[in-house]
Amino acid sequence: FGNNTRAAVMNFQDIAGITVDGIVGQATWLKLASEVELYKGNSGDAVFALQYLLKNKFGYNLAVDGVYGNATYDAVVDFQESYYLDPDGSVDPITWQALIGG
Repeated sequence: FGNNTRAAVMNFQDIAGITVDGIVGQATWLKLASEVELYKGNSGDAVFALQYLLKNKFGYNLAVDGVYGNATYDAVVDFQESYYLDPDGSVDPITWQALIGG
């Protein structure tokens, strides 16, 4: 969790209207999970957070670059299959909950 990650978290918190502290606590995760749906082709801070979780919490080998490309899509589909979710590659609130709670 380096300076780039912290900056991305703070930017997301500011946009989401929650306390900007750079810490991915309960309020940040809840906001992320309830309001941000991601699809292949998206980019930005929420994708960065998704990739961070996939790589650092679940061990997927992908770049944390904020771009939802093929590697991120493949990791999401694999994650969804392993958690018995609809493996459609979109990150909806149900997928976010599994990522956060998993």
